[in-house]
Amino acid sequence: MARDVLRDEARRLATLPARQRHEALAVHRRIADDPRLSSVTREHARTVADTLEKLIEQMLGKHKQSS
Repeated sequence: MARDVLRDEARRLATLPARQRHEALAVHRRIADDPRLSSVTREHARTVADTLEKLIEQMLGKHKQSS
């Protein structure tokens, strides 16, 4: 189920202009880099950001190839 949520979010982000997409992903990176938060929270944010980036790259790559 979590993977479906991430895939849906990646689809949404992939439709945004690059700058907005970068800003949305930066939120997860800021959480991942915040030493005030628990290591579990930071690691989860890092995993979410990495997963979203990979999914977006796949989606945009497929979209560019099919155009």
